Amino acid sequence: MSEATAALQSELKDFRKFYIVLDALDESNEVTRAQVLKELKKLEPKLRLLVTGRPYANDVECLFKTHQTLPICTQDRDVEKFIQCQIELPGNLQRKIAQNPDLGKLVLDVVVSKAQGM
Repeated sequence: MSEATAALQSELKDFRKFYIVLDALDESNEVTRAQVLKELKKLEPKLRLLVTGRPYANDVECLFKTHQTLPICTQDRDVEKFIQCQIELPGNLQRKIAQNPDLGKLVLDVVVSKAQGM
């Protein structure tokens, strides 16, 4: 990993700052996540980092303590609207729900309740 960091530092030496976006970092295992974050820490102060992930990945917050976090949670109505659109798309799910209209409400209710702000 240090080779990659060194190569990145070499390529970016002429920039005053640069941006990296890490999406869904919480989906990597803890060891990999720790390695990636440790290497990224070496790129400060030029690095501007945007990390997305679930809040239980607090190793990100621990390593970058002085940085801002912005919790983002969905509203039930957003999830409901998205699922409703998915149900209405032509395809297998739409056909099954057309055969059993109660299934659509069940799918909608279960997904919204399980989303829990994600």
